[in-house]
Amino acid sequence: MKNSPLYDLVASLSKSEKRYFKVSSSTNKTNKNLVRLFDALEKQSQNAAGYDESKIRQQFTGEDFVKQLSVAQNRLYNMILRSLRNFHSNSSPEIQLYDQLAEIEVLYGKRLFDQCKKRIRKVKKIAHQQENKLILLRILKWETVLQKEEGIYLKRSQSELKQLYQEEQELLNDYTHLIQYKYHVFNFLLMSRNRMISQINTELAHYEKLIDSPFYNDPERQLSLEEELYLSNFKALYYFSKPDYVQSLEHFKQVATRIEASPHRMQEFLNEYFMALNNVLLLQVLTKEHDEYASTLKRLNGTFANRSEFREEFFSTTTCYELGIYCELGEYQKGLELIPHIEKELKRYNINVINKHIFYINITFIYFISGNYSKAITWLNRLIADYSKNRGEVVSNIHYYSHIIHLIVHYEAGNVDVMEYLYSSTVKLLDSIRSLNQFDRRLLEFIENHLIEGATGRALKNAFKVLLDDLQAIVAADPSERIALEFFDFISWAESKVENQPLAAIIQRKLKEA
Repeated sequence: MKNSPLYDLVASLSKSEKRYFKVSSSTNKTNKNLVRLFDALEKQSQNAAGYDESKIRQQFTGEDFVKQLSVAQNRLYNMILRSLRNFHSNSSPEIQLYDQLAEIEVLYGKRLFDQCKKRIRKVKKIAHQQENKLILLRILKWETVLQKEEGIYLKRSQSELKQLYQEEQELLNDYTHLIQYKYHVFNFLLMSRNRMISQINTELAHYEKLIDSPFYNDPERQLSLEEELYLSNFKALYYFSKPDYVQSLEHFKQVATRIEASPHRMQEFLNEYFMALNNVLLLQVLTKEHDEYASTLKRLNGTFANRSEFREEFFSTTTCYELGIYCELGEYQKGLELIPHIEKELKRYNINVINKHIFYINITFIYFISGNYSKAITWLNRLIADYSKNRGEVVSNIHYYSHIIHLIVHYEAGNVDVMEYLYSSTVKLLDSIRSLNQFDRRLLEFIENHLIEGATGRALKNAFKVLLDDLQAIVAADPSERIALEFFDFISWAESKVENQPLAAIIQRKLKEA
């Protein structure tokens, strides 16, 4: 059953947040039934089966509030939000600033202008320290309003009003830069995601001009921390799309270390820190910096593994990348140990389709290199079926290559009798998605002419040797042909057949030689 917003909210709460809610709610007897409903939902959130409204109704059969359960759920939802607002009132500088803005408005409404001015001075000082331009704009609004109310001395008041106007214009100019930086980062983020799964976005040419423009390279401008982070993120995403993974990695590292250098603002940029470290982890895989990934995982685990608000993202992103690392390293035993946890969490969370399919393809590869071909086929079938269900949501090279991988896994499993039918349907499907590139065409020709035809012994080994030489030459001549290797190491697989060695051993040996 699909989770309700209330259930998701309850499941997201930390132990401290739950305890605070229970204590603050128990003081009012009218909240008794809502607290009981909270307890029932909290218990379900600890169960892998998740939300089940029928069990809630069954548990409270005969209770009056169950007759209008949706009303009770809405009241409980709002009550939890109020509790969270109070609980976190001192946890975030920005929340505190907005609370004090509310106090300024109240004081102004009571026409206590002197008290209002004192509060404004205090908030303005903190907002400057936090480089919070939106708060500063709101403060300037109140300063201007107060100047109008207290403009007794015309000449001085006009001068002060003009100064406030100029200050507001400067802030608006700075904020305009900030929102442009933010827009380009978010737009590029979507582009880079699409680059990973499909094709280079035509907008890349625009950003090649922009990255060298004064807009992104003005040594005279004093940047806020937020602007610095947006600029580093933009450059990291730009180089990722080139793809220049070495440069991209350096800029994502800059984002993480810059936030670490400002511990007093870590909470404010926690999401940016999380994503930066995950991008570092991903790029350490892509650039073969395998000696470094363990320390990055340690930083991620140390900060986020036990934070309830990051639990789903930690699974869908960090755990996803961790499994990918084990695929890259050929460490299938570590991957196998992680799979039961992944299966459990996949049932708990409704993660995005791309990450889910990355899990599926990596689990397939872990089972493949461990020799458990039936499990590999099961996960491939799950991927193909899920893609068919969500085809309107995403276009993915994962799905494209899963069909070629499907043929190879069936071959290794000894299911040669089904391969001829699978081959015909696979070629038709791939042609309907996009034109075959040289790497794919060579691989499919080999499958048709040697695996399906049943070549054996020395003839098959020689055919694998020719395939290996051809695939290596294709990739060397055109690096864009490496796209297939992001989903399955076809070259190492061919090499394992030539050398008659386990695939995991080939992968690990090549890493040592690199």
